[in-house]
Amino acid sequence: TAELNREIWAALEDEVRSWAEDDGEVWTITGPIFFDPDEDDASKADGFLSFFTIGSNEVGVPTHCYKIVVRKTDRGELRAVGFVMENQKKKFPKPYKFEKFIESIDVIEERTGLNFLPDLDARTEDQLEKTKAKAADWGLGN
Repeated sequence: TAELNREIWAALEDEVRSWAEDDGEVWTITGPIFFDPDEDDASKADGFLSFFTIGSNEVGVPTHCYKIVVRKTDRGELRAVGFVMENQKKKFPKPYKFEKFIESIDVIEERTGLNFLPDLDARTEDQLEKTKAKAADWGLGN
């Protein structure tokens, strides 16, 4: 939606660019998620997912979007943060609080069915993916 793409998502992309300028290099992975949060609640889950389509080819419009950012610390260790935002038509309140959208990479992998960091050694991959990043480590939050 325009409310996501032109506003908060654009601001998040600006933030990621500033990390790249400060750190010299970051890696980003961005994409769609088709997910119904009710499916996480057994009392609401029905096994179905509703989403909109557009155009004559009925292209699916994602319910959410994700962005994963990986960078090296000054000591050469990898750090990662994942964000998930609903592809909603209502405006996100300003000032934007990116920390509210932080999710673990494992959650994003579960929702997309993808494995994002398969070439890392198993220990590093597990460490980066299982833990939700701390906002302060990325200069986010109060």
